[in-house]
Amino acid sequence: MRIVQIHLSNPQRLRLLAKACFGVGILLAAGAFQGFPDPLHLTLGLIGSVITFVLGGELLAQLNQADQEQSQALLTQSRSEGVLQARVRLMAEAPRTSLHDFLVLTLDEVERLTDSKVSFYHFVEPDQESIHLQAWSTRTAKLYCHATGAGQHYGLSMAGVWANCVRERRAVIHNDYMSMPGKKGLPAGHAALIRELVVPIFREDKIVAILGVGNKEGLYDDDDVRMVSLFADIAWGLAERKMAELELDSYRQRLEDMVHERELKYSTLFDSGNDAIFVTEIDSDLPGKFLEVNAVACTSLGYSRAELLTLDPRAISRWEDPAEYEAVIARLLEERRCIYETTLVAKSGEEIPVEVSARLLDWQGKRWTLSIARNIAERKRSEAQLKQAIARAQSASRVKSEFLANMSHEISTPLNAVIGFSELLAGMHTTPEQARHIDSIRTSGRGLLRLINDILDMSKMEAGRMRIDANPTDLRHLVGDLVRMFGPQVQEKRISLRSEIQDDLPDAVQVDEIRLRQILLNLVGNAIKFTDQGTVLVRIRFRPSRTGAGRIDLEFQVADTGMGIAEEEHDLVFDAFEQSHGPGSRRLGGTGLGLAISRKLAGLMGGEILLKSQLGAGSTFTLMLPDLPAGRLGREAALAPEDFTTVRYAGGIVLVVDDVECNRLLMREILERVGLECLEADNGEVALLTANKSGPGLVLMDLRMPVLDGFEATRALRANPATADIPVVALTASVDRTNPPEPTDRPFDAFLSKPVELPSLVRVLDRWFSRVALDSQAVSRPLPDPSIGEASLDAAKELVAVFRDASSSGLNFSALQNLSQRLVQIAKDRNLSDLEVLARQLGDAGKSFDVRAIERILRQLERT
Repeated sequence: MRIVQIHLSNPQRLRLLAKACFGVGILLAAGAFQGFPDPLHLTLGLIGSVITFVLGGELLAQLNQADQEQSQALLTQSRSEGVLQARVRLMAEAPRTSLHDFLVLTLDEVERLTDSKVSFYHFVEPDQESIHLQAWSTRTAKLYCHATGAGQHYGLSMAGVWANCVRERRAVIHNDYMSMPGKKGLPAGHAALIRELVVPIFREDKIVAILGVGNKEGLYDDDDVRMVSLFADIAWGLAERKMAELELDSYRQRLEDMVHERELKYSTLFDSGNDAIFVTEIDSDLPGKFLEVNAVACTSLGYSRAELLTLDPRAISRWEDPAEYEAVIARLLEERRCIYETTLVAKSGEEIPVEVSARLLDWQGKRWTLSIARNIAERKRSEAQLKQAIARAQSASRVKSEFLANMSHEISTPLNAVIGFSELLAGMHTTPEQARHIDSIRTSGRGLLRLINDILDMSKMEAGRMRIDANPTDLRHLVGDLVRMFGPQVQEKRISLRSEIQDDLPDAVQVDEIRLRQILLNLVGNAIKFTDQGTVLVRIRFRPSRTGAGRIDLEFQVADTGMGIAEEEHDLVFDAFEQSHGPGSRRLGGTGLGLAISRKLAGLMGGEILLKSQLGAGSTFTLMLPDLPAGRLGREAALAPEDFTTVRYAGGIVLVVDDVECNRLLMREILERVGLECLEADNGEVALLTANKSGPGLVLMDLRMPVLDGFEATRALRANPATADIPVVALTASVDRTNPPEPTDRPFDAFLSKPVELPSLVRVLDRWFSRVALDSQAVSRPLPDPSIGEASLDAAKELVAVFRDASSSGLNFSALQNLSQRLVQIAKDRNLSDLEVLARQLGDAGKSFDVRAIERILRQLERT
């Protein structure tokens, strides 16, 4: 227990007081022990001893503590001053050194502050799992440590006990390093460690670096920890600033490099390449003088840069109309960019056609135009050459068209007679052998006519002169005609031809019936040709169009079970004059035009044809016609074609004008059979004289004739008041057979193509002549009415037998149609589909005067 406590701030006073206490104590003690036996002296002696040992000891203890505190304060003050001085030195050196040298200076300073022999700096990565050795102090690298690894990264798990400051997130002291059990050893050449102090440096709760010192003569203590931690934090702040400055310098250098590179790039682009570049300032809505031009502009125009910069843009350009220039500037100001063509005039006077891409720019409160002018002289030459090539191609196309027209006329003219006379002969009394010969002539003639028509159609489509005329069409009737038309052919091949039509198909669809029929004839004909067994199916489906009510998307499918087409030939079969190379395809023949024409026709009608086929597994051709108007048929559209053999007229005169005698003879035979008188003329000049003299009720005028052609002759008829009202019908076998002449250019009342189809001729004659009822006596006895008694197959056979008797002296086609209609009625009453098919085929064969087909069908009916 402290007995006396003295507060003295001056250590010198403490020392004097302590000496006095010791002196008094010694005197009192000496008196007590030198012969003062009385109690007083003894007591004084004891008090002196107490004063000596108690008070004096306490004073000496306080004196020692004061000395230690003063020494510590002096040491702390010295270290603080050392830290501050080191910071000043680092701040002074930082701008002049690299980051590595700055870190080395930091380590040198911390060695001096701690009297250490070695020191090191590590950076800790953000993942807190890897370390990057940055530097050793100058003395460490020079005298103690020669190990490799400076600047390398490695994982925290590879580090020894010195890295515990990261693992434990606090400073660590190892004053007996060599005896530590957890150390991992040192690499070769590393400084030997006796003791070490390693402190972590924190930024925002993450360790960013480690600073370590080692091999101090004495032990490292908490004061060292505080001092090194303080200095490390201060030094890291300076290092961060240094790194930021270096990064900023690097970024600034990169920016400067980028700017320099971009300037170099744009300078290179501006002064290189093949295009002239002009920069002008917009002044009062018109470009003023050039502000900048590139080397190409100078070279192209033959001016120096200084010369061009003094010129107005209009001085080097030529405009046919000055208003064009002003229009370009107005468009540029409105749209801010435009492309136009003009002509630049060089210093030498040479004119250079250019395409200019101009752009309006706003910069520093002013408006600028950047114009890039590309020399298009070569393009202009190519365009001129292309125009010449197109003109030559068009000329060649015209020559081809004229050739085809001539060939069409020259071939169709004799074909007109061949087909026409064969049809007339087919209606006469002939023997079966004669009938076969006549049928062969007619079939061959029609085949040749189809070939010619295909070639002409292809030529017209290539020339872009094919017209599509849409009219209300009964698709059920059209498909029924197809099935009946191909009936004999499928029967001969012993295959079936069926149709499937969607129940709610509209009564009529607005489509070009002639072209649609042509496509389906090609598709169905091909399907039958390449099918030896099985079925050919014609299917019609539709769905409402997306464009609105009353319109449909139409789909026709022609599917067969024939030989099929290999996948690699799917596109080939649609090329002109190409056919499938499958087995047996060459054996079946053909020109290879049908599918090519069909696809082009489908395209003209706004549709397409798709093919799905596999070799040996049949084919399906799909015709897609989108967005077609649908509705109901008018009364006229529903009328069926009339049988020619039932037509008779009350009289009249028809003038036939044709330079080919057999054509005139054919028309005479036809006209006289229907009760009309026929006059003939072999050229337009004779036709004018005959018409003026006889006043015919109709003129059938061929267009291509010697002396005076059909066009000139018709104009002359129109110019003569005596003949001006005579109707004139043009007859032609030219390439324009499907496109009637325009009335304003070719003043005809109607148009017929060669070979003349009898139903078409009848429709023309009906316009100008009156019919009379035909009193037919060809049937020797009336046909029994199938409604009397039981309508059965026996009644059908009886009808055929009666027809045979009535036709013993020659076929009566009117009676044949009557027979067909009655057989159809029997079949419907008794639900005999096979009989109905045969009956309809018989009627179709009669309408086409197909004697061989008629005979075959009659024999089948007799065997029914």
